[in-house]
Amino acid sequence: MAFVGKEVTPGFPDGLTVQSGRGRPEKERSYEVILLYPAGQASASDRRIGEIRRAYEKTFGQESVRRVDDRARADF
Repeated sequence: MAFVGKEVTPGFPDGLTVQSGRGRPEKERSYEVILLYPAGQASASDRRIGEIRRAYEKTFGQESVRRVDDRARADF
């Protein structure tokens, strides 16, 4: 959560969701971060997400960090 507070939240101050999961190998912890942002902010968000992924790879010694993009409609 320290990584999320330092690297993710500043670029997405309106909120995010963090879910835990299972990675490979089975003993490795895994997390999924869900970021929702307006389509008009896609370009800036894309750059920031790339920076977050690189920081995570470096901080935690990962070979890669998965990314999935999908359009969604959300309402609160």
